[in-house]
Amino acid sequence: MTPRQKKTLDFIKSYWKKQGYAPSFDEIREGIGLKSKSGVHHLIQRLQERGYVTFQPDLARTVTATDVAPA
Repeated sequence: MTPRQKKTLDFIKSYWKKQGYAPSFDEIREGIGLKSKSGVHHLIQRLQERGYVTFQPDLARTVTATDVAPA
C-alpha cells in the first residue's frame, strides 16, 4: 500500500467513526489534500482491487473500509 492509499484509507475509517456514514469523494479529496476527484476515484479503485474497501460506483457515499485487510 502506498502512503497516499494509507492516508486515504485512514481518512475513510476516521470519517466513518466520527460521522457514522461514508465520506463523499469531495470530502476525501479535501481531507487528504488532492486537487481532483478523479485522483480520489483512482485511489479508491486501487484500494478496492486490493480488498481494503468496497464501494458502488453509481451511488453516493458508499465507500466502506473492509474489516480485515488482505494478507
